[in-house]
Amino acid sequence: MRNIAERLRPFLREMGAATPEFEDFYCQFDDALEARPAVLPFVFVLQITAFGSDCVGVQLIHSGDFERKPSRSYILMLGFVIGYTSLTLSTHSTGSSLSCITIPSAVMQRAAVFFFVLAVAMARNVYLGTYQSAPGGVMHLLQDEKTGEVTLKDVYPAIQPSALALDPHNSSRLYDLSESKGTVGSWAKGSDGHLTRINIVKSGGDGPCHISTHSSGKWIFAANYDSGHFASFPVDATGKLGQANIVKPGKGSPSGKDNQEGPHAHMIVEAPNGLIAGVDLGSDAVFFWKLSSNGKLKLSKTWHAEVGTGPRHIVFHSKLQLAFVMSENANNIHSFNYNGTELKTKQVISTLPSDYKGASHGAELRIHPNGGFLYATNRGHNSIAVFQIDQTNGHLTLLDITSSHGDFPRGMNLDPSARFLYVAGQNDNTFSTFTVQEDGKIQYQKTVKMEKVVDIAF
Repeated sequence: MRNIAERLRPFLREMGAATPEFEDFYCQFDDALEARPAVLPFVFVLQITAFGSDCVGVQLIHSGDFERKPSRSYILMLGFVIGYTSLTLSTHSTGSSLSCITIPSAVMQRAAVFFFVLAVAMARNVYLGTYQSAPGGVMHLLQDEKTGEVTLKDVYPAIQPSALALDPHNSSRLYDLSESKGTVGSWAKGSDGHLTRINIVKSGGDGPCHISTHSSGKWIFAANYDSGHFASFPVDATGKLGQANIVKPGKGSPSGKDNQEGPHAHMIVEAPNGLIAGVDLGSDAVFFWKLSSNGKLKLSKTWHAEVGTGPRHIVFHSKLQLAFVMSENANNIHSFNYNGTELKTKQVISTLPSDYKGASHGAELRIHPNGGFLYATNRGHNSIAVFQIDQTNGHLTLLDITSSHGDFPRGMNLDPSARFLYVAGQNDNTFSTFTVQEDGKIQYQKTVKMEKVVDIAF
């Protein structure tokens, strides 16, 4: 594959020198070739021939063996036909392999025959947080964007990196933590998704279990479950983490439950209104702080859950200004207006079937990007509850409860397209794929074995 591309290099360089319009394409091709193979996973050589004034034919020259055949819907053309800036592509196939592309054009100034490279962008990077220890650690998967199928690409050594956070504002950064070591760390992410460790610092408490980023890109946050501390960390321009600023507002709960004898910080994340929300399972509370310029967290307001429910995770509906909170102990979801001066609960709804009497613990909570659906995992009942969100008042209606196809579903996430949902079974090393239907319900696809996975990051 790379040999073909290397042989094309001199020809493309010459074309770029002779034709200024072609130079940009050559630079893109050259950069991709220098990168790791995952950036340019498939290379095909095409012959482009002008046919009179009506169209340009592009014929695939099949030479060399390729790792796999691409899906036509994932073909990204890097390059152009000389003299044309707006082209409509139509593909024709025989079986599963691409045979030719025709490019209609209104006017053809002159006939031309030349070659260019078709790069196929097939895979999306997925990272898994695990309870593995070195040589295991952070798992790097590639997702087929059409089928949702995942394959293992790499594993980056780390000690029980059970939670991950990708920075949506800086694609070259990933953050993790070590629950057993009490640390948080940063990674540099290459253009092909490869991770290189930057640094590791103390988490500001014991037993960190959740990590997230700030929209400025200058801070990350961690929740320390064992000690009850929440922490913020500065991030410099190179991705290096500084020391923690810590707060511990919780006091525990009068419930008398084993996991509420004291504060247990379980999640910390930036809310749409700019406040920082910290979920304290042990104290039946969600704290909201203002983030100062030096990273200090100043308490602004607090939402109190019903005693003993044990709030674990929170997600936000920005348009409706609503927060949804998953309760670990009660297996239910609370909603409230996070912008209100008085944070009063609006709705409480169970994530379990009404006739279920067995043990279960609420875990992950995810909201669909369109704001129309909410997904929750039940550990014990081993299921995923799907809710519809009313777009006028945020009221939740249970649509479905389906098997997670794994034991103790802890980690769950939607891919960026929201066409696929993935769930990790903590107790049986399963990783299950579901497709998301137009009505928000999910349909099971397949399960593969993935060791000790507990978090999924895109």
